[in-house]
Amino acid sequence: MAINYNWDCKTLEIHLNHTDSNDIAKEDVVFKVLWTLTAIDENKVMQEITNSTSLPINDLSNFTEVKDLTNDIIKEWVFEIEDKEAYEEKAASLLLKKIEPTTKFIRIN
Repeated sequence: MAINYNWDCKTLEIHLNHTDSNDIAKEDVVFKVLWTLTAIDENKVMQEITNSTSLPINDLSNFTEVKDLTNDIIKEWVFEIEDKEAYEEKAASLLLKKIEPTTKFIRIN
């Protein structure tokens, strides 16, 4: 079964103003990424995992302005912290359970 993965890392929580441990002050400092991983099989069956990742903001010497951010840049930040492969394996497992369920809910009278 072929599975495609899409990481949407475009929802950000920012500090309007922040000063780091080196007294570097910036505006609109991203400190949390709210992301969604979507796994899609060849039949367009989908499974999503939504989570958040806190970013280190103690050193702003390599600060990137919000206007310059892209999904790819933010994904790199998330993947430095989160285990990409583990999340994709989890999404694939959940997708497989959706396609070939091993349990179900029933209601008795």
